[in-house]
Amino acid sequence: DVGSIGRMVVDPSDPQRIFVAAMGHLWQAGPERGVYRTEDGGATWEQVLYVGDTVGCVDLIMRPDQPGIVLAAMWDRLRQPEAYDYGGPGCAVWRTADGGDSWTQVGGGLPTPGNDSGRIGLAVCQNQSTRMYAVYADRTGYFDGLYRSDDAGLSWTRTNDGALGGVFASYGWWFGNVRCHPDQPGTVFVLGLDYYRSLNGGSSWSEVSGGMHVD
Repeated sequence: DVGSIGRMVVDPSDPQRIFVAAMGHLWQAGPERGVYRTEDGGATWEQVLYVGDTVGCVDLIMRPDQPGIVLAAMWDRLRQPEAYDYGGPGCAVWRTADGGDSWTQVGGGLPTPGNDSGRIGLAVCQNQSTRMYAVYADRTGYFDGLYRSDDAGLSWTRTNDGALGGVFASYGWWFGNVRCHPDQPGTVFVLGLDYYRSLNGGSSWSEVSGGMHVD
């Protein structure tokens, strides 16, 4: 009953502990959404983060050297036969530092959730795990900012992202992803209709998809 799964992350120090981002059913509201955790390799599951009956979790990142730190991107999303609503005040980043037992909504420079908020994508840099990125779309699917954290998600600053204005082309609810090079924390990719790369942590950008439709 959790509908679609946005992402799964496995604790590298204890592979029996797994977190799942559950979006819930696309066509109806319900409580079976949010973040779920297993500590016995999937035999049993516990819902450890629930925000609302239309708010699912679309993305998760875990700090590899301190796997108790997990960030979750929550997405207010519901589709109807005649329309879709892919945003709202439930769109926010949440953080746990104790392996999912307790969560707090992240501020620290990230946008304040509101009626125009949309999908959020997250990335963590494997070899410098205090470096994290969050990419935002607005409610209608247009690019709405790329943010960088250098303290494992406690505080954030917006990057020099003016070149990315058209990257989602109104499909941020479909793409909405960011990725960091595993060995080069300054190399980051924003994935949209096209995709862009920065080699300096978001200070400047180049379109590198060569006209190829990413999807």
